[in-house]
Amino acid sequence: MQVSKSFSNNKSCIFFDIIQILHFTQKMFEVSIFKKLITMNLLRKELLQDLFSGVLIFFLIITGYANQVKAGDEIPIEGAVYSVHRSDGSIKTYIDVVIGRRFPGRLPADIDSIIVSGPGGDLSIDKDDFNYYPQWRAFWTARPGSPEVGTYTFKVTSGNRSGYATDTQSAFIKIPLPDAREFHPANGERVTCTPPVFSWQKLNNDRPLFYQVEIRDINRKHVYRSYYVKDMESVRLPPAILTSGEAYQWRVRVADGADWLTHNNRSQSSWVSFTTNKNFNSCKYSYHIPLKIDGSWEISSLGEQKVDPQIIRELMRQILNNNLKNIHSILLIKNGKLILEEYFCGYHRDLKHPVASVTKSVTSILFGIARDLGEKIVLNKKLIAYLPEYKDLLSSSGKSKISLEHLLTMRAGLEWNEFSHSYFQGMYESNDPIKFILEKEMVDAPGQRFFYSTGLSTVLGRILENTTGSDAELFADEYLFTPLEIKDYYWGKLSDGTVLTGSSLSLRPRDMAKLGYLFLKEGVWRDKQIVSKEWVRESIFPHVKYPHDKGDLISGTGYGYQWWRGTSRISDRDIDAFYAAGHGGQFICVIPSLDLITVITSQVDDNDTGDFRAYNVIDNYVIPAVLQTDPVRKIPPFDVENYRHVTGKYRWPKAKLPLKIHIDNGKIYGNTILFDGKFELLPVEKSRFMCISEDVGNFWLAIMEDSKGNIEGVKLNIGFSYLPFKRTRGLFFGF
Repeated sequence: MQVSKSFSNNKSCIFFDIIQILHFTQKMFEVSIFKKLITMNLLRKELLQDLFSGVLIFFLIITGYANQVKAGDEIPIEGAVYSVHRSDGSIKTYIDVVIGRRFPGRLPADIDSIIVSGPGGDLSIDKDDFNYYPQWRAFWTARPGSPEVGTYTFKVTSGNRSGYATDTQSAFIKIPLPDAREFHPANGERVTCTPPVFSWQKLNNDRPLFYQVEIRDINRKHVYRSYYVKDMESVRLPPAILTSGEAYQWRVRVADGADWLTHNNRSQSSWVSFTTNKNFNSCKYSYHIPLKIDGSWEISSLGEQKVDPQIIRELMRQILNNNLKNIHSILLIKNGKLILEEYFCGYHRDLKHPVASVTKSVTSILFGIARDLGEKIVLNKKLIAYLPEYKDLLSSSGKSKISLEHLLTMRAGLEWNEFSHSYFQGMYESNDPIKFILEKEMVDAPGQRFFYSTGLSTVLGRILENTTGSDAELFADEYLFTPLEIKDYYWGKLSDGTVLTGSSLSLRPRDMAKLGYLFLKEGVWRDKQIVSKEWVRESIFPHVKYPHDKGDLISGTGYGYQWWRGTSRISDRDIDAFYAAGHGGQFICVIPSLDLITVITSQVDDNDTGDFRAYNVIDNYVIPAVLQTDPVRKIPPFDVENYRHVTGKYRWPKAKLPLKIHIDNGKIYGNTILFDGKFELLPVEKSRFMCISEDVGNFWLAIMEDSKGNIEGVKLNIGFSYLPFKRTRGLFFGF
């Protein structure tokens, strides 16, 4: 298992970074919703100003209090020393110090001193010798020559506060320089299409090397920097990085570690100049059979597995033209063979990707393995027996009835709002996160209502630890990841050591596909039973079903043991699937009837439509390509006046989000803040419409009527999910 020093040496900084990401994500979510409501005339600006002012005041009070409480005396810092083989042939020692975001002072002014000590004593440098990068909160300096091998200590002071960090230069090697003559785009070349691919030749070396691409403009301002990725030899830029008609430079860095903290030695090529054309064309997509890597997937092609290449090419065109935004990777495994593997926005097969709530499905697998090993995993056993340290909390009449199965199926009855960052913030900041979750009030009897809760999935991790004597990460490493040959992963923990078993796992997409294939084959990988067939079947069985069970499923029509179930209708054929789904569009989708696994990774903080966009990929491209059917339904002409009764105002009760259906210029449109812009409704039956959205693609809308034929609401069928909207005539967000 590969764990970077940034994770292992400073968990408190990682913990705080998680909180900052949550603050930023929630802020963007709220702002995007308010903006869309105004655009749609669903919210008056005066009301927004009053509402936003109140939220802002509350936010300032809370965050101000948090800063006072959490300020402490220690400045969070990280430091690194490494050698750099420069393009002119010289060797320099670089020294970096990064100030964590918990430091409340101004940077760089409020830092009084920076002292660095090496194996031979204090180095003759002080704060004035450092340059400062505001973007990275980083101080850096360079000295001629190579660094001494040994441990370095960093001390930063600000008033009566101080911070400390260490880094070890374990070895000095001279990493060869990348040959800029082999770069594409070459020196002086004009880039005519977007998003362009930057490629180079890998270096021959007897140790793993990690590559990074940097791009800067003519004023030496950096506009793009990729991750360091092992053995990488090309990068496809994210959209909108380069401006047409501008001059740029790019270079490649090569290191012996995956980031600035873990590597000891680095080389960097000379800068290569290129310009962009005044008018960009779309870069053409060329299909390539995935690379065969020893010990990994069997490889095949689209043609050999009878998958329509035309539909796949159209999917790639939509992604490359940024019509399908924020998608980072797509992999297809058909009949046990990897037939498509594409990465975007600078991602790569050897780069781990956050999988968000896909983590929950992995946690569920661990419970099955533990039960198979003879551990006392009893589904109807009450929570109080698994968590004796919280006996006082769980002894109330309601909570004493919560069982392990209630947690696995999200029906514990405990209050939780997955749409509110305050619940996550409280859990992450608590000295006892499990207690924070279990202290929530009972709002339903156990087993009565489905409440999607990352909190419950986090409690599952503590139960696993109490039962097996090993935390989820160590247990997974021994009994799941190692048998599946998953070596490179990261699993986040809170400051008290609590494994975030509801989120925070990062995996490579090829390894995500292994988890899907494990369940497709009912627990078998390479002829070895990793988890029992019985547990796989129980996990994907829809213990919670739409619409019979109370609660909103949101992401599917059924829920098992931390796995989703759903049905999509393609070309008049029902396609059943089970899948692991994570926020923003992280998917491991398994369709047994097609012997098909689809892996999708996307921008995790895509709050608006990331999940729906991933559904669109599977529903409108992948399945039609496998079925070799036209994904576009032909709609005959119709009289819009025959559908005026459908117009009106609706809302989704779960999140209190509005939907408006109206007629404009002879067409029927819907508006909802779930999507960017309006979508068009095209009737295919009396009470069923195909909907066309530029943002999330095609989906379905069905009318729900009462026994008298009156419209009660409408149901959006997006991919495998159903979202019910109730008709309303009252005021809601300015209706």
